[in-house]
Amino acid sequence: FIQCDNCDMWYHYGCVGVKKHDPRLDSEAAFICPLCLRQTLRNRTETCARPDCPHPADVQDGLYFVERLVGRESVGQAGYRWLAKWEGYPMTEASWIPQGNVTGDAEKLIKQFELDALREGMDLSEKVIILSEATAVGWTG
Repeated sequence: FIQCDNCDMWYHYGCVGVKKHDPRLDSEAAFICPLCLRQTLRNRTETCARPDCPHPADVQDGLYFVERLVGRESVGQAGYRWLAKWEGYPMTEASWIPQGNVTGDAEKLIKQFELDALREGMDLSEKVIILSEATAVGWTG
């Protein structure tokens, strides 16, 4: 079995196309399952999946919008996963999303993140980068 580093679900190697000597099996690599790679930001139940969600269920059409990116983690061949600060929500409710889920003007959001990281003196070649505003509320890499 192989476990998705995004959703923590388990898969048979063959069910997700992983074969002997696949680079995703490397201990330093991350595996992102096909569902997470295709996942959208649409909430499938039209309500927040968090059982103790403090927000009312009035999210327009079940869509959430990324206000800005405040963290980045390298996940092997899958590229990056991003720590997204959601529009209308506090930083404490940011969450990690796969690169394919950075919607809207993804290029602009990513460039802004890189500029912010450089302004904070961070090395963009690091495996994990978390901006100070996210670390201030407890986010770590």
